[in-house]
Amino acid sequence: MAINANSRKAHAPAAGRRKEKPRQARIRPVFQQFDNVEDILINLLLNSRQRGGSTAVYDILYSMTQSTSNIGYLHGFSVGRRMALAAGGKNHIPDILEKRNFGKVIYQPLQDRLSISSTATPRLPLSIKKNIHVYEAGIIAGYMSTATGTRLSAVETRCTFNESDFCHFVCSPYGHRVRAVDAGSASVIASLAEAISRMPYHDHGISYDYSTLHIMPLIREPLLLHEVSAIMHLAGARLATGVPKTELEPIAEKIGASIGIRNVSVGTLRAEKAIRIKYGPYNSTEGFLKFSAQPFIGFATRLLGSRASIYKTINQDKTYTLSIELTRI
Repeated sequence: MAINANSRKAHAPAAGRRKEKPRQARIRPVFQQFDNVEDILINLLLNSRQRGGSTAVYDILYSMTQSTSNIGYLHGFSVGRRMALAAGGKNHIPDILEKRNFGKVIYQPLQDRLSISSTATPRLPLSIKKNIHVYEAGIIAGYMSTATGTRLSAVETRCTFNESDFCHFVCSPYGHRVRAVDAGSASVIASLAEAISRMPYHDHGISYDYSTLHIMPLIREPLLLHEVSAIMHLAGARLATGVPKTELEPIAEKIGASIGIRNVSVGTLRAEKAIRIKYGPYNSTEGFLKFSAQPFIGFATRLLGSRASIYKTINQDKTYTLSIELTRI
């Protein structure tokens, strides 16, 4: 893998002077300058009027195994708790879920539990025969536990990815989360490829920043990052099956939309085709770059029968641009 870097020419030291190591400027992406970036994104989610994009890919990844399901639920619980603290006692659950692309949300406090349902949910026309929104269940449980001062659990009882017309969550003090059924890697890869292929093209009226909050637990731990990156690479390769080469750019844009990247284009680099990915201030991290590059590489190399080289640059606004050069073999 080739990575370009700005080099600085070192001048020979004058006679009699001690040789000094050349100083290198330390440039960090905007994202990495924020110690509390999750709080920034939580504040953005609470206060922005924009709807978020689909997080189906991340929901499918969280629903892979019991372990990933627990990771998603617990991180969602933490995010929900912090949202409740930032909200100052207001009930933002319907608004939060609507911004997370759940359509119109109906919130019904009952005597011993809370019932939360979505209607007219703009979901992908895809069924993978399991309830996948463990992350959102965690957000609901964390938020309501903090708001009520009582430890609550939340479970999704109906899901649009499991033969239902709407999603339904129940939150109660004695609720039990449904154990995830470990899906085989082939099934997960097929579901991911299908979800990406059905993804709508970029909608400039939505925000892709929210999805960064969703993916954080999957890219923090090196082993988990390696696992989900490998799965996304294989899902990208599966997307190339039976697809003409003219579909390189349209499907690359769908891959970007599916993981929260707005700016994806296809051009040339040193007379070879290249995919250029422009990252934003909230997803310019090394972990997200490693994860997000893989579906593009898997798809493009399989489609074109090429070899991929990656070039990373830091822009003036201290965000990343990744160029994937596709060299003919």
